[in-house]
This record gives sequence, C-alpha cells and structure tokens, in this order.
Amino acid sequence: VKLDKQLGVAIGRCLRYELEHAKEEKLIEDERKMIEDLEKANKVEHDEILRLEGELEVMTRAKAGLSRDLDEAKVAIADLQGNLDETVEERKALEADLGSKLSERDEELLRLRAELEGEKKRAEDLRREKNALEATVHRDQLLDQVASTLASDMNMKGLFEQVCVHACDLMDADRATLFLVDKEKSELWSMVAHGDESIRIPLSTGVAGHCACTG
Repeated sequence: VKLDKQLGVAIGRCLRYELEHAKEEKLIEDERKMIEDLEKANKVEHDEILRLEGELEVMTRAKAGLSRDLDEAKVAIADLQGNLDETVEERKALEADLGSKLSERDEELLRLRAELEGEKKRAEDLRREKNALEATVHRDQLLDQVASTLASDMNMKGLFEQVCVHACDLMDADRATLFLVDKEKSELWSMVAHGDESIRIPLSTGVAGHCACTG
C-alpha cells in the first residue's frame, strides 16, 4: 500500500511535469510565432523605409532640379525686366518725340486752317463785291434804259408802262402800279397797273396816299 501511494505520487508528479512542459512548449511556440510575426513586420517596415527613402531621394533630386530651374527662371526674369525697362525708356522717348512732332503738326494745321479761313473770308468778300458790282452794273443798265425810254418819242401811256417795267426790274418786284393825283376829286388813280384795271382810291388812303400827301 505504501508503495502504491508512492507510485501514485510519482505518477502525479510526472503528469504535472508533462502538463507544465506542454504549457512551456506552447508558450515557446507562441513566442516563436510572435517572433516570426515581428520579423515579418520588421521586414515590411524595412521595405517601406527603403521605399520611402527611394521616394525621398527622387524628391530630393527633383527639388534640386526645381531649384536649378528656379534659379534659371530668376535669371530669365531679371533679363526680361532689364529688357522691359529698356523698352519702357524707348517708348517714353518715342512718345516724347511723337508728342513734339504732333505739337509741331498741330501748330502747322492751325496755321493752315487760319490761312484757309482767311482765304474763305477774302473769297466771300470778293463774291459780295462782285455781286454788288454786278447789281450796280445791272441797275446802271436799267437806268440807261429808263433814260433812253424817257428820251424816246412814245406816247405818255406807253412811256409810263415802260417806266413801270423798268421799276419792277430795278426793285426786283413782281408788279408795279403808277398812281396819278387827281386834285379836283382828291383821288389817286392808277394809270398803269400790271394785271389790274384802272382803279381809284381816296388821296389819303394807304401807302400811296401817304406818299402823295407828304411827298
């Protein structure tokens, strides 16, 4: 019985040992898997770091290229600014020269316009003088005709008719009437009336009567 008890105790200890050993192996296996997972994660992170480093290198090179391009652009801008300044100065000089030429041209145009206005005025004065001279010549011719008519041997009625015709021409009138004064009847009567029969009006009537009364 004592031996059986000792054997049972030994067996229990073996079982506990195996159980504890199994637990330790499981823990070791779990740790191994964890280590593998960590190694895989480290490899992924390492690959990601390499990729990022490669991209950083590319970006660094690109930045260097952009810096060179920027420096070249700055140089080009400076050149363009210099050319622009020269162009502005040239434009100002051209504008000043053009303004001077335009001023001279404007003065010349004003002078020519004044001369033209003077010529127009002289031409208008000559035209008026010519018209006045022609009117004077025409009037003198008409007066010569009236004088010739008065010196002719025609009868009184024909003479007065010719005088009325020449009076219309001299006065540029459409018609004329010659009134004679009848003192006995205190009337005016038309000896010659273009387009009308002989008429009689009181001596003091109208413009003709006023002229007859006042002279």
